[in-house]
Amino acid sequence: MGSTFTEAQARAQKNYRAKTKCIQITLKPEEKEKIRVAAVAAGMSLNGFIISAVNEKIEREESRNEQ
Repeated sequence: MGSTFTEAQARAQKNYRAKTKCIQITLKPEEKEKIRVAAVAAGMSLNGFIISAVNEKIEREESRNEQ
């Protein structure tokens, strides 16, 4: 069963990319694998897991700075 990329999908992807920004991180292969395994264990995508971890760190830092 082949899939085709429709014009509607292309428009949706273009719209999504216009609303988001990318950052790049550089990891050793074993670091990436460790994060990937943790993401799978948490039932999350790699991207979602990293975003969640960063947001948790930001919240901890903000709480620490409020004290």
